[in-house]
Amino acid sequence: LSLFCGGSAAEKTASAFWCFDQHNDGYIRQSEMEHYLLVTFTIVFSLTGNESPYTVYDLVKSTSASCFQEADINHDGKISWEEFVNWYTVSGLI
Repeated sequence: LSLFCGGSAAEKTASAFWCFDQHNDGYIRQSEMEHYLLVTFTIVFSLTGNESPYTVYDLVKSTSASCFQEADINHDGKISWEEFVNWYTVSGLI
């Protein structure tokens, strides 16, 4: 979503973090990421008529697990703002 927003890289990163951080507590938990990805992937599948052998739920689980493996540097089960900025910048998502 941040790819479509105007603004600086920092503003796009903040927008993306805000989308995931549903509890607005400064951390992204895997359940929050899964919820956001479920909504996003469901819309994408509906719009594209995706005929993938994978279900939306399969993609949500595998994507969130992969993101947490990369981003949750201290392995505390949540992604802090600092971890997110590092991961988001290194991954080339902005």
